[in-house]
Amino acid sequence: MQESELRSLVREMDRMVTDTERLVRTVTNDAGEEVSRARAKAQHSLQAARTHLQGGKLRAWRRAHELAVSAEQRVRSNPWRTLGIAAGIGLLAGVIMSRQKQDA
Repeated sequence: MQESELRSLVREMDRMVTDTERLVRTVTNDAGEEVSRARAKAQHSLQAARTHLQGGKLRAWRRAHELAVSAEQRVRSNPWRTLGIAAGIGLLAGVIMSRQKQDA
């Protein structure tokens, strides 16, 4: 799963939890004992889901930080190699863009 898909999923889950919390709050308190138990169970489940989502976000940010540090270390340990790779990518992008311009 790509990072953008993961972010989208987390946002959607956040929205779902928020909407469900809003729905639970709108249930009247006078609806009876069974509804009260169901409401309490739903609130507990929502709190657990929110906690789990927060933990997932934290793990994702930590992993992203680890990857950034790793990339920085690789660049610092091999600056000429990194420069060569960047130049090659730039050259390739330039060739592709010039061909697209010629085709248009």
